[in-house]
Amino acid sequence: MRTFYSILSLSIISIFIFFNGKFFEKKSDFTVLKSFISKTGTLSNGYSKIVFDERLQKILTKEGTNKNINYDVFIQPLESSNGLYVTNITDKGFEVVENNNGKSNAKFKWMLVFYFNE
Repeated sequence: MRTFYSILSLSIISIFIFFNGKFFEKKSDFTVLKSFISKTGTLSNGYSKIVFDERLQKILTKEGTNKNINYDVFIQPLESSNGLYVTNITDKGFEVVENNNGKSNAKFKWMLVFYFNE
């Protein structure tokens, strides 16, 4: 399956405060840019290791800086299993494990959502 990159949103965060019968608005001084990647994987005896390609690793480590980009991983089983969870998340990849020491070879979809804070 091909990698899908997309910009979800670019937004300025506003906070509305109600105080003493009046509304106040505070806008943040940063923007958030969200992108995502969606792929599929397959368990082998209840386990799968997802390794990011070199290009994505460079993005997630902000190559040339000492800062990593925050990201979340979401998984969705596509076949019968005991349920799945994500563990050992790093800037190089993550692992998917079946609950209750399951040993299935189920397919799953994973989505990585990453956030660029300016």
